[in-house]
Amino acid sequence: YVGFSMEIKSLVKPAVAAAAMGGVIYVLYDMLMMEFGSNAFATLTGMSCGIIVYGAVLLFLGGISENDVKQMPYIGGRMVTLLGRFGLFK
Repeated sequence: YVGFSMEIKSLVKPAVAAAAMGGVIYVLYDMLMMEFGSNAFATLTGMSCGIIVYGAVLLFLGGISENDVKQMPYIGGRMVTLLGRFGLFK
C-alpha cells in the first residue's frame, strides 16, 4: 500500500552475520559458564564477542559500506582510514 519493497537478497548478508554471532555467543556462553559459573560474566562476555563477530562478518561480506562507517559519530573518519588500509570495503 505504501510502495515499499525490499529484495530478499539484501537480507542474506545480515542473516549470515547474525547466525555467526549467535553461534559464537552460544558456544562461548556455555564454555564460560562451565569454567567460571558466573552468569553475568558469561552473558556480558558472550554479548561483547558477539557484537565484534557480527561487525567483522558484515565487513568481510561487504554488508557495511564506507559511507555507513563514515556516519559513525566520533570514530567514523578514523575507522574508514583504518579499514581502508586493509581493503575491507568493496
